[in-house]
Amino acid sequence: MRKLLLAAFALLMALPLTGLAQEGGKIDVVLTSCRDLLCTNRTDVFLVGEGAYIDYNSSLKEISYSATLTFPNGTIYQITFPNRIISNVTGNYTVEMIAWKEGYEETRLSETVQFVDKLPGLENPLRLDWAPALVLIGVALTAFVAWRVWAGRKGEGGRKRGHNK
Repeated sequence: MRKLLLAAFALLMALPLTGLAQEGGKIDVVLTSCRDLLCTNRTDVFLVGEGAYIDYNSSLKEISYSATLTFPNGTIYQITFPNRIISNVTGNYTVEMIAWKEGYEETRLSETVQFVDKLPGLENPLRLDWAPALVLIGVALTAFVAWRVWAGRKGEGGRKRGHNK
């Protein structure tokens, strides 16, 4: 029994050392760009006007980071994650991140998010401009209501004469 307790104690003492052996390397972190906040559709190419969600994933908890977003015109902003970019112009946005944690090497990452007019190799989704359709529907409804009112008044005049007899 005493040997079993000594073996268990030695095992417990070795476990923390195993964890320390993994420290000192680079931080496991990845920048992601997606079409939705849950990142079910990862991509780095987006249509102008479409939202690009930017975030990071790491197997380590409580890492510290600093991140910047560089716009196509060269303007640089400090950002936090998660973040969303919507661009009304074509061009490349660059996300740069520096991640650090005590006991690990500082890790630098960069990802480019591209906004384009047409997606390469794919048929672009049909974008409907609802304004002309709504105007047409409004004109048609106005004409229908006016016709019904006019027809109703014409019919009321005839009925009034008929009721007077």
